[in-house]
Amino acid sequence: MKSPVIEDMDIRKINFEHGLYLVAFLLALMVRFLNLGTMALPDAEANWALQAMQAAHASPLQANFAWGTQPGYVILTGVTFALFGASNGLARLWPALAGSLLRRARPAPGAGQ
Repeated sequence: MKSPVIEDMDIRKINFEHGLYLVAFLLALMVRFLNLGTMALPDAEANWALQAMQAAHASPLQANFAWGTQPGYVILTGVTFALFGASNGLARLWPALAGSLLRRARPAPGAGQ
């Protein structure tokens, strides 16, 4: 069974306006990602990044390894740190990406009324 939203959408109705929205979204995403590493991490964010760095450089399967309150963040960021090295920008990469995609998927205020 298809969703009513998907039934109302026709892929052929993508027009110039949609293209402009996509360009604006991609430009905003680029600006957001370019500025990720400019500010220092606050204490809570630094704590999670430190856990991710420990996961990247140690064996997280050790009995004394603490995943903390954000295991998804620690795993994703730990893998990113292991591949590319640790930095403030990479520590903010996954939350920024998730926030950007959630913002894009959220309906406009007043939609569906």
